[in-house]
Amino acid sequence: MRPIRTLIVTGFLIASCSNGNSSTPLRSATDVINGRATKATIGKPVKVSDATIIVNDVGPSADFDPTQPWQVAFIVTIRSENHTGKDLQNPDIEVHCDGIDDAGSWYVSSTWKVGDTLPAHSFREGTLDLDYPETSTGIARACTNPILETTDGGSKAVEWPITSQPGNLPTG
Repeated sequence: MRPIRTLIVTGFLIASCSNGNSSTPLRSATDVINGRATKATIGKPVKVSDATIIVNDVGPSADFDPTQPWQVAFIVTIRSENHTGKDLQNPDIEVHCDGIDDAGSWYVSSTWKVGDTLPAHSFREGTLDLDYPETSTGIARACTNPILETTDGGSKAVEWPITSQPGNLPTG
């Protein structure tokens, strides 16, 4: 009788490890232990799922006002390329900061759109307008060690450095 009880308890524990709300799989333990999986370089192509992504520049918005929420803080010059024979989607690229769990938002003013269709054998390029992440007290107006981040199928993180924040705030 004891093995059946153990099996039932083990099954319950395994089932309760997921709340069912996540649409993307968790990163592997190796990725978590080793930190971010891939550090990308500005201006160099990197594979994200089946697309090739090139972040050419990440700069602070000249119009940023730290006293106002919900505005563009960073302007990313970006290109996505699809060398496959099937349609893909532009990946979700977000601003992340040390000590803040959430990611920043993107704005419809962007000319390169997160989630847009990337047709077979094509490319998209433009600017991606991003803000800081939201905190428990509102939108952050600066942060420590900001990065751009996306995931490759939800498991392998790809990140690009942000070296300058609006108002020349330090990044670290």
